[in-house]
Amino acid sequence: MGKTISIVLLFAMLMLTACGQTAPAAEPLSAPMLPSLEEQRRVLEANRNLWAFDESDYAPDWYYTFTDLDHNGLLEVISASTQGSGIFTYARFYEVLPDGSGVKNLYHAGMEIEGPDDWPEIIRDSLPCYYDRTANRYYYVCANDIRDGAAHAMSQLAALCLKDGVAEWEYLASVDIRWAEAGEQKTYMDGAGNPISEQDFDSAVERRFAGMEQSELKPDWIAVTPSAMMPEASKENGS
Repeated sequence: MGKTISIVLLFAMLMLTACGQTAPAAEPLSAPMLPSLEEQRRVLEANRNLWAFDESDYAPDWYYTFTDLDHNGLLEVISASTQGSGIFTYARFYEVLPDGSGVKNLYHAGMEIEGPDDWPEIIRDSLPCYYDRTANRYYYVCANDIRDGAAHAMSQLAALCLKDGVAEWEYLASVDIRWAEAGEQKTYMDGAGNPISEQDFDSAVERRFAGMEQSELKPDWIAVTPSAMMPEASKENGS
Protein backbone atom coordinates (compact mmCIF):
# COMPACT_ATOMS: atom_id res chain seq x y z
CA MET A 1 0.00 0.00 0.00
CA GLY A 2 2.78 2.44 0.89
CA LYS A 3 4.55 1.57 -2.34
CA THR A 4 1.42 2.39 -4.36
CA ILE A 5 1.04 5.82 -2.70
CA SER A 6 4.70 6.64 -3.45
CA ILE A 7 4.22 5.80 -7.13
CA VAL A 8 1.09 7.99 -7.31
CA LEU A 9 2.89 10.91 -5.63
CA LEU A 10 5.86 10.55 -7.97
CA PHE A 11 3.55 10.56 -11.01
CA ALA A 12 1.75 13.67 -9.73
CA MET A 13 5.07 15.48 -9.23
CA LEU A 14 6.17 14.63 -12.77
CA MET A 15 2.86 15.97 -14.18
CA LEU A 16 3.18 19.25 -12.24
CA THR A 17 6.73 19.68 -13.43
CA ALA A 18 5.71 19.11 -17.06
CA CYS A 19 2.78 21.54 -16.82
CA GLY A 20 5.03 24.24 -15.41
CA GLN A 21 7.44 24.13 -18.33
CA THR A 22 7.15 26.77 -21.05
CA ALA A 23 7.25 25.68 -24.66
CA PRO A 24 10.18 27.08 -26.67
CA ALA A 25 9.25 30.37 -28.35
CA ALA A 26 8.75 30.18 -32.10
CA GLU A 27 11.44 31.81 -34.17
CA PRO A 28 10.16 35.21 -35.40
CA LEU A 29 9.61 35.43 -39.13
CA SER A 30 12.23 37.63 -40.68
CA ALA A 31 10.91 40.57 -42.69
CA PRO A 32 11.68 40.42 -46.40
CA MET A 33 14.75 42.43 -47.34
CA LEU A 34 13.69 45.52 -49.28
CA PRO A 35 15.86 46.96 -52.05
CA SER A 36 18.10 49.83 -50.97
CA LEU A 37 16.90 53.37 -51.64
CA GLU A 38 19.44 53.71 -54.43
CA GLU A 39 18.19 50.50 -56.04
CA GLN A 40 14.62 51.75 -55.70
CA ARG A 41 15.49 55.02 -57.42
CA ARG A 42 17.00 53.06 -60.30
CA VAL A 43 13.79 51.01 -60.59
CA LEU A 44 11.69 54.19 -60.73
CA GLU A 45 13.96 55.72 -63.36
CA ALA A 46 13.89 52.49 -65.39
CA ASN A 47 10.10 52.79 -65.52
CA ARG A 48 10.07 56.47 -66.37
CA ASN A 49 7.94 55.83 -69.47
CA LEU A 50 5.01 54.97 -67.16
CA TRP A 51 4.96 58.17 -65.11
CA ALA A 52 6.62 60.82 -67.28
CA PHE A 53 4.50 63.42 -69.08
CA ASP A 54 4.96 64.30 -72.72
CA GLU A 55 3.46 66.80 -75.17
CA SER A 56 0.45 64.57 -75.78
CA ASP A 57 -0.48 65.11 -72.12
CA TYR A 58 -0.70 68.87 -72.69
CA ALA A 59 2.06 69.30 -70.15
CA PRO A 60 4.57 71.91 -71.32
CA ASP A 61 6.03 71.94 -67.80
CA TRP A 62 5.76 69.25 -65.17
CA TYR A 63 7.43 68.10 -61.96
CA TYR A 64 8.25 64.86 -60.21
CA THR A 65 9.57 63.77 -56.83
CA PHE A 66 10.61 60.53 -55.11
CA THR A 67 9.16 60.10 -51.63
CA ASP A 68 7.68 57.56 -49.18
CA LEU A 69 4.22 58.85 -48.32
CA ASP A 70 3.07 55.80 -46.34
CA HIS A 71 6.44 55.18 -44.61
CA ASN A 72 6.55 51.52 -45.65
CA GLY A 73 10.14 51.62 -46.85
CA LEU A 74 9.17 51.62 -50.53
CA LEU A 75 9.66 54.75 -52.61
CA GLU A 76 6.90 56.30 -54.66
CA VAL A 77 7.23 58.69 -57.55
CA ILE A 78 4.69 61.49 -57.91
CA SER A 79 4.62 63.29 -61.24
CA ALA A 80 2.29 66.23 -61.70
CA SER A 81 1.45 69.17 -63.93
CA THR A 82 -0.77 72.15 -63.04
CA GLN A 83 -2.02 74.08 -66.03
CA GLY A 84 -4.79 76.10 -67.64
CA SER A 85 -6.96 78.99 -66.48
CA GLY A 86 -9.23 76.53 -64.65
CA ILE A 87 -6.20 75.33 -62.66
CA PHE A 88 -6.23 71.64 -63.51
CA THR A 89 -3.66 69.37 -61.90
CA TYR A 90 -2.82 66.04 -63.51
CA ALA A 91 -0.91 63.58 -61.34
CA ARG A 92 0.51 60.05 -61.45
CA PHE A 93 1.54 57.87 -58.51
CA TYR A 94 3.73 54.75 -58.75
CA GLU A 95 5.46 52.70 -56.04
CA VAL A 96 8.39 50.26 -56.21
CA LEU A 97 7.44 46.60 -55.76
CA PRO A 98 8.84 44.96 -52.60
CA ASP A 99 11.12 42.66 -54.62
CA GLY A 100 12.36 45.54 -56.79
CA SER A 101 11.16 43.87 -59.98
CA GLY A 102 9.15 46.86 -61.13
CA VAL A 103 6.53 49.39 -60.04
CA LYS A 104 2.81 49.38 -59.35
CA ASN A 105 0.27 52.04 -60.19
CA LEU A 106 -1.24 53.76 -57.13
CA TYR A 107 -3.67 55.83 -59.17
CA HIS A 108 -7.37 55.43 -58.41
CA ALA A 109 -8.61 54.70 -61.94
CA GLY A 110 -12.24 55.45 -61.06
CA MET A 111 -11.56 58.84 -59.49
CA GLU A 112 -12.91 61.93 -61.21
CA ILE A 113 -13.01 65.12 -59.18
CA GLU A 114 -13.76 68.43 -60.90
CA GLY A 115 -12.76 67.09 -64.30
CA PRO A 116 -10.99 64.12 -65.86
CA ASP A 117 -7.84 63.31 -63.91
CA ASP A 118 -7.94 66.54 -61.91
CA TRP A 119 -6.21 66.51 -58.51
CA PRO A 120 -5.56 69.17 -55.88
CA GLU A 121 -2.41 71.23 -56.39
CA ILE A 122 0.18 68.95 -54.85
CA ILE A 123 3.22 70.71 -56.32
CA ARG A 124 4.15 72.57 -53.14
CA ASP A 125 7.45 73.18 -51.37
CA SER A 126 5.90 72.04 -48.09
CA LEU A 127 2.89 69.88 -47.17
CA PRO A 128 1.52 69.58 -43.60
CA CYS A 129 1.46 65.92 -42.55
CA TYR A 130 -0.80 64.29 -39.95
CA TYR A 131 -0.23 60.74 -38.69
CA ASP A 132 -3.19 58.62 -37.60
CA ARG A 133 -1.46 56.11 -35.32
CA THR A 134 -4.60 53.99 -34.89
CA ALA A 135 -5.00 53.37 -38.62
CA ASN A 136 -1.26 53.78 -39.37
CA ARG A 137 -1.98 56.31 -42.11
CA TYR A 138 -0.34 59.57 -43.10
CA TYR A 139 -2.37 62.49 -44.46
CA TYR A 140 -0.89 65.37 -46.48
CA VAL A 141 -2.93 68.56 -46.68
CA CYS A 142 -3.11 71.04 -49.54
CA ALA A 143 -5.71 73.02 -51.48
CA ASN A 144 -7.52 72.60 -54.77
CA ASP A 145 -8.32 75.88 -56.48
CA ILE A 146 -10.87 75.90 -59.28
CA ARG A 147 -11.76 78.76 -61.62
CA ASP A 148 -14.84 78.88 -63.80
CA GLY A 149 -14.56 82.15 -65.62
CA ALA A 150 -14.06 85.59 -64.13
CA ALA A 151 -17.12 85.46 -61.88
CA HIS A 152 -16.80 82.09 -60.17
CA ALA A 153 -14.10 80.26 -58.22
CA MET A 154 -13.82 77.58 -55.55
CA SER A 155 -11.13 76.60 -53.08
CA GLN A 156 -11.17 73.15 -51.46
CA LEU A 157 -9.14 71.85 -48.54
CA ALA A 158 -8.03 68.28 -49.20
CA ALA A 159 -5.82 65.58 -47.70
CA LEU A 160 -3.86 62.99 -49.69
CA CYS A 161 -3.47 59.52 -48.21
CA LEU A 162 -2.28 56.16 -49.52
CA LYS A 163 -5.08 53.83 -48.44
CA ASP A 164 -4.58 50.13 -49.12
CA GLY A 165 -2.19 50.86 -51.97
CA VAL A 166 -4.34 53.55 -53.61
CA ALA A 167 -3.67 57.30 -53.68
CA GLU A 168 -6.88 59.02 -52.60
CA TRP A 169 -7.98 62.51 -51.64
CA GLU A 170 -10.30 63.30 -48.76
CA TYR A 171 -12.10 66.63 -49.10
CA LEU A 172 -12.45 68.46 -45.80
CA ALA A 173 -14.16 71.74 -46.66
CA SER A 174 -14.62 74.24 -49.48
CA VAL A 175 -15.57 77.82 -50.17
CA ASP A 176 -17.51 78.78 -53.29
CA ILE A 177 -16.93 82.37 -54.41
CA ARG A 178 -19.12 84.29 -56.85
CA TRP A 179 -18.76 87.87 -58.00
CA ALA A 180 -21.81 89.88 -59.03
CA GLU A 181 -23.02 93.47 -59.05
CA ALA A 182 -24.08 93.03 -55.44
CA GLY A 183 -20.50 92.17 -54.54
CA GLU A 184 -18.62 89.06 -53.50
CA GLN A 185 -20.65 86.12 -52.19
CA LYS A 186 -19.04 83.21 -50.33
CA THR A 187 -20.66 79.88 -49.50
CA TYR A 188 -18.85 77.54 -47.12
CA MET A 189 -19.37 73.75 -47.20
CA ASP A 190 -17.98 70.66 -45.53
CA GLY A 191 -16.47 67.75 -47.44
CA ALA A 192 -19.92 66.33 -48.18
CA GLY A 193 -21.27 69.63 -49.52
CA ASN A 194 -23.29 70.60 -46.44
CA PRO A 195 -23.37 74.31 -45.46
CA ILE A 196 -20.97 75.34 -42.69
CA SER A 197 -19.76 78.63 -41.21
CA GLU A 198 -16.60 80.49 -42.15
CA GLN A 199 -15.17 79.55 -38.74
CA ASP A 200 -15.82 75.86 -39.45
CA PHE A 201 -14.05 76.21 -42.79
CA ASP A 202 -11.04 77.87 -41.18
CA SER A 203 -10.76 75.13 -38.55
CA ALA A 204 -11.60 72.15 -40.81
CA VAL A 205 -8.05 70.79 -40.92
CA GLU A 206 -7.47 71.27 -37.20
CA ARG A 207 -10.74 69.53 -36.31
CA ARG A 208 -10.27 66.62 -38.72
CA PHE A 209 -6.78 65.77 -37.47
CA ALA A 210 -7.17 66.75 -33.82
CA GLY A 211 -4.84 64.79 -31.56
CA MET A 212 -2.77 63.35 -34.42
CA GLU A 213 0.99 63.71 -34.69
CA GLN A 214 1.92 66.60 -36.95
CA SER A 215 5.00 66.99 -39.11
CA GLU A 216 5.96 68.48 -42.44
CA LEU A 217 6.84 66.96 -45.80
CA LYS A 218 9.17 68.94 -48.05
CA PRO A 219 9.15 67.20 -51.44
CA ASP A 220 12.21 67.65 -53.63
CA TRP A 221 10.36 68.53 -56.84
CA ILE A 222 12.36 68.27 -60.04
CA ALA A 223 11.16 70.50 -62.88
CA VAL A 224 11.00 69.09 -66.41
CA THR A 225 10.41 70.99 -69.65
CA PRO A 226 9.79 69.55 -73.14
CA SER A 227 13.33 70.46 -74.23
CA ALA A 228 14.75 68.49 -71.29
CA MET A 229 12.93 65.38 -72.51
CA MET A 230 14.32 65.59 -76.06
CA PRO A 231 17.49 63.73 -77.14
CA GLU A 232 20.65 65.84 -77.11
CA ALA A 233 21.02 65.51 -80.90
CA SER A 234 17.54 66.92 -81.47
CA LYS A 235 18.24 69.87 -79.18
CA GLU A 236 21.50 70.60 -80.97
CA ASN A 237 19.67 70.67 -84.31
CA GLY A 238 17.15 73.11 -82.89
CA SER A 239 14.25 70.75 -83.51
